[in-house]
Amino acid sequence: KLHAKILRHGLLKRNSLLGTALVDMYVKCGSLEKAQDVFDRIPARDVILWTALIGGYAQHGLSEQALKHFKEMQDVGIVPDAVTYMCALKACGLVGSLEVGEHIDAKVTKQGLLKKDVVLGTALMDMYFKCGEIDKAREMFEQLPERDVVSWSALIAGYAQNGLGDEALQCFRQMRVAGV
Repeated sequence: KLHAKILRHGLLKRNSLLGTALVDMYVKCGSLEKAQDVFDRIPARDVILWTALIGGYAQHGLSEQALKHFKEMQDVGIVPDAVTYMCALKACGLVGSLEVGEHIDAKVTKQGLLKKDVVLGTALMDMYFKCGEIDKAREMFEQLPERDVVSWSALIAGYAQNGLGDEALQCFRQMRVAGV
């Protein structure tokens, strides 16, 4: 009903934040077709709107769509932010798209985002584990400016999911020794 009122009053053309909220609402309700329809109707698309759509596709396991929109966003000149990169990395991990993930890693490193964002570094580490690049994942962990319970847990889970139980247990012990 709210969407219908917004359309009746022509608010999508004047308020991109409202459009982003609608896309986000439809994504959270699992209606990606409606989210895409709203997205398509918004003339001025910013990084937040693009990220809402990309994140929605990744969240619902539609990684190819997420990565398609991630590329399209950059093709039209919108620069991804840390949240956009995290959504795209999730999609890469789900489909095993190591090439795109490495491209994101290079961009993130070039922009110096890893020095500021442990969550983004953890997302990169998770993507590498899911793509079977265990050494790269561990290297990413070592590069994190700080290691919290989330990054340690991602490291432990990554080893375990790749059949490396002994390494996972060793990391758990290291985490405890580190006071985490």
